Amino acid sequence: MEKQAIITGGAIRVGKAISLALASAEYDIILLYNGSKKAAEETYGEIVAMGGKCFLYQCDISRHKNIKQFFDDISAEYKNIELLVNNSSIFEKNTFQESSEETFDNHFDINLKAPFFLSQFYSAYCKNNNIAQGHIINILDSYIKSNSGSYFAYLLSKKALAQFTEMSALALAPQIRVNAVSIGLLLASKFWSEDMVQQKTIETP
Repeated sequence: MEKQAIITGGAIRVGKAISLALASAEYDIILLYNGSKKAAEETYGEIVAMGGKCFLYQCDISRHKNIKQFFDDISAEYKNIELLVNNSSIFEKNTFQESSEETFDNHFDINLKAPFFLSQFYSAYCKNNNIAQGHIINILDSYIKSNSGSYFAYLLSKKALAQFTEMSALALAPQIRVNAVSIGLLLASKFWSEDMVQQKTIETP
């Protein structure tokens, strides 16, 4: 039976790299995107050109009802989703004092609430489809080891996601394995100057 993987934010940057790598490993890719339609279509084209299969779903995962609808839509179509990758993330620079309610909600909606309910619906999917061993991977950030005040809401939400990973691993064992990958600097921000790119390259092992 063909195996499938869900990747949120799978059209750009790290998410795209994950999508391509999993396609190379013979997963059919169920790619969720929100505003990156053009990038999603380009990633779709690259996967198909590799001989893989990719299915695109536009979904604002910050809303519980949208996640529910997504799983309602795919449950009849895909019967062997072995992997969920919670990759989508919002990353904004703000201090504690600068963090408004909107800033707080935006970060926690995408970086914590969405993985929570995606994982919840995925666990129900695994049970309903007799998936012998499901897998969830949450994408973290190596900077959660620090208490930097420059990206306060972002780091706080990612720290919470790390704790959620540990708690859900216990809650969903043994049918579903839950792990996290804590990545460092991989790609330059589009907002960086050339000097900033060079400086970060020097600083990164």
